[in-house]
Amino acid sequence: MDYPCSSSCSPRGLQQRGRNGHAAAVFKDRLWVVGGRGELYQTYNLRFQNRRGDVWSSPDGQTWMQSNELTGDFQLQNFDAVDPGALAPWYARFGHTLDVLQATNHSGVSTELMVLAGGYTPDPDNDVWVTEDGNDWRFAGNANWTGRGWHESSVFLDRLFIIGGSPLTNDVWAGDIVQDASGFWSFAWEKMASGNDVPFSPRAGLAAAVVQRPLVQSEFNDTLFLMGGFGGWPEDDPRYNGMRCRNDVYKTKDGVAWSVVTESADWGPRGWFDVATLTKVSDPYADVTPSSEFRTFTGNGPRMWLAGGGYMGQNGNSIVSSMIGYVDMWFSTDGLTWHQVNYEEGSTGSNLYSSMEWALTEVDNIPTYLGKWGHRMLAWTADGENGVKEPALYLIAGDAVEGGSFVSDVFVSTETLFCTAEGIVCGGIGTCVDFGCDCEGTSQGTGAGGDFCTADQTDSESAGAKNVPRGVSLVVAITTVAAAVLAVGTSSSLSSSWPVREGQYL
Repeated sequence: MDYPCSSSCSPRGLQQRGRNGHAAAVFKDRLWVVGGRGELYQTYNLRFQNRRGDVWSSPDGQTWMQSNELTGDFQLQNFDAVDPGALAPWYARFGHTLDVLQATNHSGVSTELMVLAGGYTPDPDNDVWVTEDGNDWRFAGNANWTGRGWHESSVFLDRLFIIGGSPLTNDVWAGDIVQDASGFWSFAWEKMASGNDVPFSPRAGLAAAVVQRPLVQSEFNDTLFLMGGFGGWPEDDPRYNGMRCRNDVYKTKDGVAWSVVTESADWGPRGWFDVATLTKVSDPYADVTPSSEFRTFTGNGPRMWLAGGGYMGQNGNSIVSSMIGYVDMWFSTDGLTWHQVNYEEGSTGSNLYSSMEWALTEVDNIPTYLGKWGHRMLAWTADGENGVKEPALYLIAGDAVEGGSFVSDVFVSTETLFCTAEGIVCGGIGTCVDFGCDCEGTSQGTGAGGDFCTADQTDSESAGAKNVPRGVSLVVAITTVAAAVLAVGTSSSLSSSWPVREGQYL
């Protein structure tokens, strides 16, 4: 279909439409961003609001086009909006979710659907909308779960899972989608677990990721991981330990039975962050980095990648009421052992440095690293050499901590990211080749090995990269933030893994 570009695609418009709390997905071989929260603007009915009801897509993360002829069930919500137009038929919102499902229509034909669920409209909602092309949106009913925002969703075991959210809850729902003879899509929802049935406390701003690993032949081991978020048990519950951001990790094989992976991961407590699982383009059960004898991570299947987020809530005897941002990135194969990708030093303002380029902005003409929250991170592909599609992570928009601005930056990873530990590529001695470190023929001889050329291959206990301890990454609120993102100056050994995609969207 045709994706016309509106006047808001001009450079002036780009600078004014940053957002957080948006939802994003990979659908029909494009990146999609819908809704979110940004600066106040005047709507079609002359009211002012910060919630957005727009739909954008991109074939590469660089060229973004707004859908200006949206159609669908306008009579249910935005009944007085222009139809077709640039405003979707669903209420403008933030803190919602967007997922892609394979479904079977009433004729028995398999089709791909993009599903929007819940969010603040402005009240917490439980409406569900589907589209088969990104342009025509149809109402799929109000769900059995209560209205919520900042919840998490995931497609797991061919079902759409909805977990947690605000008002704070820890319930877990799974939905199956069907289409009747009239063409109406709807979900049949099943409550999988809630309350004391799950080990994690009620929370919002959490993240989840699905990891698929092959067992034998056609048998597979699919696991849904859930982590972090802001919340806690009720005050009258003996497990109550404050309302704050968390760094715990849980997992399930079926959505019913959950187990604790760790109550305190290596990364700091946070909410409103994102996690994505990245695999080879040709094999959804394999990590992007080729396995080898001395690589300890890749033999365990795909890795989960975690980026950014913020902290607020009770911290000991003090209460943190302003968002404190993170500038870090981590990965894990099992949710238990996490490895820090970036290097960082300092703690606040102009004293803070991170090798994550997506955290770099400009304040009062001074390059400054600010934590980012409310963003989205997607696993997809990017054009490599000779136009070959290569796996990549896309980090989209977000909020540069309290006092900063909503941003519309889009970053895409390069293969250097997958060769980096603590900001150093291949230990500073190897070469990053085909998403992995080649440690042979280095200045250290052939003794250096492991995932990042940091281990002695003769020592079986030390083979593989070291487990990096938690890094401190607290950032104070900044009053103003420049919209432009600067290029990072790096030494030959420091990673430059997140070049900004110029021609930002929104």
